[in-house]
Amino acid sequence: MTIDIETRREIIFGVERFARDRLGPHVERPETAIGRGRFATLVADARSLGWIAGGAENPYALWASPDDAASTTTTLSALRVLARTNAGFAFALQMEALGTHLLAQLGVEPERTTQLPLFGVQGLGRGAIARWLATPQEPMRDGDHDELCDLWLGAEHTVVLAAPEVEQWLVPRFFGGEWTWQLASPLALGAIRDQRPHGLDELDWWQLGTHGDRGSCIVVPAEGSPTAATLLSTAVAAPLLAGVAIALGAIERAFEAALRYSEIRRQGGRRILEHPAVSSLLARSRAALINAEAIVESPLALEAGALERIVALALLHLPALQQAANDCLQVFGGLGYMQDAGLEKIVRDVNAICCAVAPTLSLELMLAATFGVDTGERRPKE
Repeated sequence: MTIDIETRREIIFGVERFARDRLGPHVERPETAIGRGRFATLVADARSLGWIAGGAENPYALWASPDDAASTTTTLSALRVLARTNAGFAFALQMEALGTHLLAQLGVEPERTTQLPLFGVQGLGRGAIARWLATPQEPMRDGDHDELCDLWLGAEHTVVLAAPEVEQWLVPRFFGGEWTWQLASPLALGAIRDQRPHGLDELDWWQLGTHGDRGSCIVVPAEGSPTAATLLSTAVAAPLLAGVAIALGAIERAFEAALRYSEIRRQGGRRILEHPAVSSLLARSRAALINAEAIVESPLALEAGALERIVALALLHLPALQQAANDCLQVFGGLGYMQDAGLEKIVRDVNAICCAVAPTLSLELMLAATFGVDTGERRPKE
């Protein structure tokens, strides 16, 4: 399915109106998280608009056709618009939309709300994923098998970011040399909610415990489903691009606030915008926004062959966006650290996005694996 220009404009116009009229009134105080009840109502409203739907027959759904460049660009633009108002809401929608899409690709009709949550750092496993996706039919490097088996649900105390009030998680599992997908509630997986989030306060942070049945509810792909490499590539690449788009939208709001403040705050008889130190902070932030915008608005399909480029883009732009958020906060001086200004929440949200999607070291390991960095012996798949 390909989205034409008029359909894309219609979709983005509808998202902008929703962000302004439905979401905006609940974030008039930018430092305050949206209440859970209201948040659930807003997500339900988004579902009723068709933004979360499996399959490619609905062009208005987020992640309707990740393998189509126009559809992916439309999704990223919509997430960017929503993140200007509230990054947590945008992230919640993308996780549920992506989980619903993947479930439909597996040939399963969702009976309950489903999401693809984000599982912590993943460390060395990032390289194992990239190597497997690059050569899925070849024998694996020594050690990659164990890393893939432990990647999502194998390690105790793994931190998980998930949208609230979504009934089940869809999680890729590597076992016996094959990829399957597990569908279960967080409690069935032994997850315990963490009450001390660093950012994205509207969402839920979990830790995996030692208990829980992690071998049940295995989804076997239906006949005719996309290959395991295609599904896994989408599951890995989509959150990276979504993280860039959502961080971009959040920082655009921070930049506008910083620019307004710099125009009215005076020091030494002139606006602080005219002071080189402040103008330099704003210039660096603006440069990061322009560069990230070029990526979000550029056609890019989520195909297995595009993973190297997507990882490289995330590695380049996510740290730059983190720094841009901090630069915007610095324009306010000490006031920026106070909750009243709202900048500290945006900084925490952007930091949380980057940590949840993929820390810099994980992305470096993943990118290195895509262009053939390989040490150790290979062994046949088990």
